[in-house]
Amino acid sequence: MTDLTRQPAHVQLRALEHREISSRARVMTALRVLASIRLVVPVATAHQGLPMGIQLIGRPYADRDLLAVADQLASLLHAFEQ
Repeated sequence: MTDLTRQPAHVQLRALEHREISSRARVMTALRVLASIRLVVPVATAHQGLPMGIQLIGRPYADRDLLAVADQLASLLHAFEQ
């Protein structure tokens, strides 16, 4: 591993972004291997119009439980909008 502090700023940033993406990829691969279920609940829209959401992760074969949690979360978020 090289010392990033001796590299130009753009090289440091690229290396940090690569590490972050690699870390996320490892987590998502582990979740796929574990056969967990995932669901995204939309929560807001960013100022550029891009949607934002919360990803919920559930136990394998617990689809109904995860859908119930997502429904409750959506209800709570909708209550705050009004």
